[in-house]
Formats: sequence, structure tokens, C-alpha cells
Amino acid sequence: MSFKEVFRTGGMVGQIATRLKQNDLYRFTNLPVNVYHWRTFDEPVEFPEVVSDIYVGARQAQKLLYQTLLQIAPKMHKLNFCVDLDYNMTFTSVFVYEGLECVGRITYSDNGSLEFTNARIYEAMYRKRDMKTRSVAKAVTIIRKYFYGMTKVERLNSVAERVSGAISSAHSDTVYKRRNAKSRVMEELEKAMLGNQQLMQAVKQFFQEENKPYILEQYVEAADTHELVEEAYRARGQGLYIHAVGNCFEVYRKGDTRVRTYQRDALPDKVRGALGMLKLSNDNSFVDNVGFKFEADKFWVAEEISNEFGN
Repeated sequence: MSFKEVFRTGGMVGQIATRLKQNDLYRFTNLPVNVYHWRTFDEPVEFPEVVSDIYVGARQAQKLLYQTLLQIAPKMHKLNFCVDLDYNMTFTSVFVYEGLECVGRITYSDNGSLEFTNARIYEAMYRKRDMKTRSVAKAVTIIRKYFYGMTKVERLNSVAERVSGAISSAHSDTVYKRRNAKSRVMEELEKAMLGNQQLMQAVKQFFQEENKPYILEQYVEAADTHELVEEAYRARGQGLYIHAVGNCFEVYRKGDTRVRTYQRDALPDKVRGALGMLKLSNDNSFVDNVGFKFEADKFWVAEEISNEFGN
């Protein structure tokens, strides 16, 4: 069992527990002493077996609950059954307590079945919300089997779950903090190393002595590539997008309402030169201060070059 309480606390459940503790609930004149209600009447009242509710299901459930309480309440004196009544004395729900611990709730469905709900039933039913029955014997069995306070095993399992959760949360928190702190340290070291040739030389010497020069080489290459891509990423809303179609080039700027088409010879020199360099590049590759080649016929050129169209 992985639940932390048999039935949720707080709200009405907590208010009823407080009234139970203060002995501030009312008893029915025709039911065992551990059956209560909290609706105020001028005189003590009976719990009616038969009600005039217009819904057949409510009338059937009322009778079923009445017979169930007569059987189970005297035999399970540790339980307190707290009945919520509506204006015509039809029950809407029953909150069941062992001492001041709520151990379940009883309601009913449209067809007159009693519905039994708590965390223990939820686990036993493989995540189904409740058990239902239209049998008094079955109702009594369900209450006996599932409506009782948390056992030591359940309570300690709940403690274990919460402690384990707290440890997991602390672990996640320290991972996050360590990652951020490490990132800041590495940023500062990177900044210092790239801005100081003497320090860069010392780092290079360190990796050589460790027989791992490739680590620094890979880093420098990755840093240079990232800087190149970062520049293009920031400028991707500018510049020109070019699609080569046969001997023509379709040119588009984001936000434009039309596409311009040029013959190769009609392109500005810088644009033609940029496309020449990009065509020689691999797909999905960048050329510094020039642009990006997506595929053999699809390119993006930087703003500085695209401005040639305005000259």
C-alpha cells in the first residue's frame, strides 16, 4: 500500500472530526449510538428506512443503508458513522471514522447501489475509484474488510514514501544547484582562458602532459563552431532566404509579401560570391560571415551580404 491516509483529511472531513472530538453531533433515535448526523432539528429524529425522494435510486439506497447500519454499527463499535442528510431526510453521504481518523465514505449511484470509497479500496481495485453493491451482506463485508484505521505497516510505508520523496527532492535540488554552480565556474574559466594567451598555453601544456591534447582541440573547435552558429541563429530573422530553381534564384526576406526571382548574372557580386562559397560547402553547414547551406538548392545569406540588393 502506498497511500498516506485511508481517506483524505481537511474540509468537511476535518470539521466532522472536530465535532466528534467535542461530542457535538446528533444521534438518531432508531439507530445504534455510533451513528450520527449534524443537521439541526427541533426534536430528535429517526433515520427513515423509507423516504419520499423522487429518485428511485435514492429510495433504494436509503433502505439499503438503513439495513446495513443496523447490522454493522453495533458489531463495529470502534467505528463512527456520520450521515449527511438533505432537507427531506435522504442521506447524501456517510463519512466513517475510527476514532477521529476518517477511514472511508459511503455514497450511492443512480441505480440505488451503495458506493464505498477510500485509498485502500482504490489500491485493491487497481486504481478504480470505488466498490459498489446492492446487497446488505456485501455492504457489511466491504466495511469490515476495508474500513479501518491505518495499520503500522501502512503508516510506516507512508512515512517511508514521504521520507524517500524528500530525499529525492533534495537530490534533485542539489543536482540543479551543482549544475548551475559548475556552469558558472566553467563560464568564468572559459572566459579567462580565451582572453589570456598565457593561461591558454598553460591549459594546452596541461592536456599535453596528460596525453589528452585532443580534449582541448575538440573544445576549441566546438567553441568556434558554436560561435559561428550562434551568430547565424541570432540573425536568422534578417538576411535572405534563397532557393535555386533551374538557372534562377528565388529570393525572399521574412515579412515580405512577394518573392523576387533573379538570373545568376543579375545577382549582386557579393551575393553571387556568397552562393558560390555555400554551394561548395556540405549540407547543413555554415560559412563564417556568409551564411548557411541547408541543401543543394536552399540557402540563407547574412544581412550584410543581402544589403547588396539595395545598392
